[in-house]
Amino acid sequence: MFSIFARIYSTWIGILLIASLALFVAVTLANDYRFKRMSDPLLDSAAQFVQQGYQRQDTEERRQSWLELVSTLTGSSWQSVPGTLEAPEYNEVDWINETVQLKHPLSDQQALSVTISDWEHLATGLGLLVTNELSLVPVPDREQRLAELNAKFNVEVQRLGWRNADLGFVLERELENGQVVLNRDNALKQFFVYVPAGSEQALRLGPFKEFVWLTPNMTVILLLGFLCVTALALWLVLRPLQYRLTRMTRAIDAIAETVEAPDLPEKKTDALNGMWHHIQSMAQRLIQMAEQSQQLNQAVSHDLKTPLARMQFALAMLDPDAPLTKQLQEDVRELEQLIDELLLYHQLSQRKPGTGREHDTPYCFVSDELTALVNRMNQENGNIELVLDPINRASIAAHHWRRLCRNLISNALHYGHGQTRVTLTAHAPNLVLTVEDNGSGFLGLSLIHAIKPFVRGDKARNLSHKGHGMGLALVATLVEHYQGELSVGRSALGGARVTVALPALPDQLPMTS
Repeated sequence: MFSIFARIYSTWIGILLIASLALFVAVTLANDYRFKRMSDPLLDSAAQFVQQGYQRQDTEERRQSWLELVSTLTGSSWQSVPGTLEAPEYNEVDWINETVQLKHPLSDQQALSVTISDWEHLATGLGLLVTNELSLVPVPDREQRLAELNAKFNVEVQRLGWRNADLGFVLERELENGQVVLNRDNALKQFFVYVPAGSEQALRLGPFKEFVWLTPNMTVILLLGFLCVTALALWLVLRPLQYRLTRMTRAIDAIAETVEAPDLPEKKTDALNGMWHHIQSMAQRLIQMAEQSQQLNQAVSHDLKTPLARMQFALAMLDPDAPLTKQLQEDVRELEQLIDELLLYHQLSQRKPGTGREHDTPYCFVSDELTALVNRMNQENGNIELVLDPINRASIAAHHWRRLCRNLISNALHYGHGQTRVTLTAHAPNLVLTVEDNGSGFLGLSLIHAIKPFVRGDKARNLSHKGHGMGLALVATLVEHYQGELSVGRSALGGARVTVALPALPDQLPMTS
């Protein structure tokens, strides 16, 4: 069995490793895309300002000086490289280190190349570039230029009085001293950049979003993904095992139907096949025991009933009025009844419930049979109250129905105190037979214990006329054979109540007399 669990664990670990790798790749691709989207407004705006300033320079020396100045302001190295670009290109996006490598068009034969990792420094540098851009136009035109910048770039720029910006004393002092300040909102994961722009005036850029790799939405997606992968892994690991167990179950069921021990076609050398070999060995032993039991049944039928017939013939030759003769005849009849019940009990016990009835009478007229039986037993034993519903047929063999009713009524007469009631009612789709008496009842005896063969005694209530203990066991076997229900309880008469429910045929024929 260890090999099966070792294979399950190893497969499970392998699937989890593969799933973890797949989830990591998915998270990496998703966060690379998210980080690019987050950084694009800031980086693209900065690149355009650098491009405009580069193109305004008239000499190569001044252009290189401009790039060095911009690199100092933004904290990143801006370089011109040979190449022709029509649109910006992201050559590398690393969300773990929050790094982006960008190439941006510069001129017909040149391109800007920059690697950004310090985004706060880039944002403050962008604020200085905006201030520089505004300083290139006359003062009356600066508001118009500011509106043009807002319309052109993806970063919002506003002029406001920093005294009313809720910056705090320290940031206000820094603005008053001409420094660029950064105001962070940790709750919203964003920040603003403030650049001094005159007397108690500042340019505010932003908001700039900080990158958060695990958002609530991504948490839900990852959880759902993990649950889906776990369910898939369980299905992949357990489905082959379930398939093999299902085949073993079907093979075990086939033993009862075919009385053979089938062999599984697979030849795997693991614990399941070892278990199956043990089941096969047990099935062979059970089949041999069943065959021996059947042989014993045949031997009892032949070897006991033949001497009984000779004894009955010999007793018929004796004086019928002699007390000993009557006692011997009664003992022989009781022995013959016991043998018949044992043979019938064994015969029905060997069959699967609900099968084998095609060899019996397909139905019987239960009301007629019960009425005739009660009339005969009334003549021999006394008063039996009979209550009948208009039930005609039931799917039970006639001789089995007579045996079932005789055992129940005989037991009630034997253990009762002179009052017996037999009721046959219809409760679709079943018929219900109830036999009651006014005796001592079952005295707390459970149904499971009462239907055991040969259970008898004053305190152990049994349905056998002379007390040999096979009556209720045979009734229970007959009820199970015809897929009915048997129950015992306390009667309204004060004694025992035995109830049998059997399937009734749906098409009712006229009652016969």
